[in-house]
Amino acid sequence: MFEFYEMKRDPFGKGIDVEHLYFSKNANEAYHRLMYAAQNQEIAVMCGVTGSGKSGVLRKVRAALPKEEYDFLYIAESMLSPSGLYRTLLAEIGCEPVFFKDDARYILQKELLNRHQSHGKKTVCIIDEAQMLVPETVTELRFFMNMDIDSQSPAALILSGQNTLIENLKLQVNKSFYDRIDRFAFLSSLDRADVARYIRSHLEYAEGRQDIFNDKALDSIYKYSYGIPRKINHICLNCLIYGAQNKKPVLDEYDVDSIVKTELVEG
Repeated sequence: MFEFYEMKRDPFGKGIDVEHLYFSKNANEAYHRLMYAAQNQEIAVMCGVTGSGKSGVLRKVRAALPKEEYDFLYIAESMLSPSGLYRTLLAEIGCEPVFFKDDARYILQKELLNRHQSHGKKTVCIIDEAQMLVPETVTELRFFMNMDIDSQSPAALILSGQNTLIENLKLQVNKSFYDRIDRFAFLSSLDRADVARYIRSHLEYAEGRQDIFNDKALDSIYKYSYGIPRKINHICLNCLIYGAQNKKPVLDEYDVDSIVKTELVEG
């Protein structure tokens, strides 16, 4: 595939460096909101459908903040109990687990505050797939973010998840936490023009030909992908494999239609 299309890199794989990822206006807005939250130790929530680019935004935030000034704590297992949450965070910063929840919270807060005061390092805590958080853990996050009678926070907290995250946080049981959220970021699907820019940007990154998909093919990719980057990647990669196997220098809508039906990526 790479040789046939004169590519030096995979344009639609997972290993693309964050500086080469295409960011729409909407994704850039989400990035700047999360950056502000990280720099000011706020609570932020980012939502979007699966595959909409949330991980790319988080990667860009992490890459943009100087390592000597920021520590990142990342949690992917969002169904943790409050005690499990603290055990995971304490392990992330190299501290021994503490059995009692209140003790664990106190130690974690003090450790993060000490890192900031002694070493000038801020902490950014990211919880992924946060729509799975149970109410008890959401309540505990509110306690964790409250220090010195709510005058400071031990870390920036970013919750990233599917669109149901907002619905869950709006429930009465989570209202006290929801009212403390400082920044919201919502990732939407790409429109037709952004889909074309996305594909051409990634083909440019691959340093190969950029005229592989004609306009009708781009129309079909937009239709089948619903403008979701992960689906775009899936369709385009399979189209390139098919095109290389069949020696097709330019792919059209019929090629895309055939691949979608064969690979069952419509749903």
